[in-house]
Amino acid sequence: MPLTCVQIEYHDYQTDEQGWVVTILSVPVNGTVRINTMDWLGQSEYTNTIVFWPALSSAIAKVKFYEVRGWQSVGPALNATTGKPTGAKFRDSTRVNHAKYVVSDVRANIGTSNLLWDYFYNTAGVSFGTYDPSIVKQLQAVFESDWNSPYAVPLTSTFNA
Repeated sequence: MPLTCVQIEYHDYQTDEQGWVVTILSVPVNGTVRINTMDWLGQSEYTNTIVFWPALSSAIAKVKFYEVRGWQSVGPALNATTGKPTGAKFRDSTRVNHAKYVVSDVRANIGTSNLLWDYFYNTAGVSFGTYDPSIVKQLQAVFESDWNSPYAVPLTSTFNA
């Protein structure tokens, strides 16, 4: 499906986090929000003092996740303490889903920030948000192809393991 070209007008500026929040809040009653991010953590990760970030992360915790196959066996080649091989395998291709977007039934937001507090408050992220139905529909289709794949697993299966 080719991407639709649209004219972009620079009259409304928002922070990266605002773009995510506006899109999440655009969900109509009984609607759906679809979130895709490489990293998600309900707090800061790169600060000396941990900053908890429950508003966005608590809502996200009710969503299942897409697991990239093979990531469990990737690791350091040598044990840092003993210097002996760990048995970890080197992957011949990247094993990450690096997308960062949120799409509701009516709005799409594509950004540069992973869902960690640090990205939204310590870096200069940027987002593109739109209500253009053709872009919303295309981004929904991209999300649904991952969501309905055999690699999308409920959170409960991970926490009960």
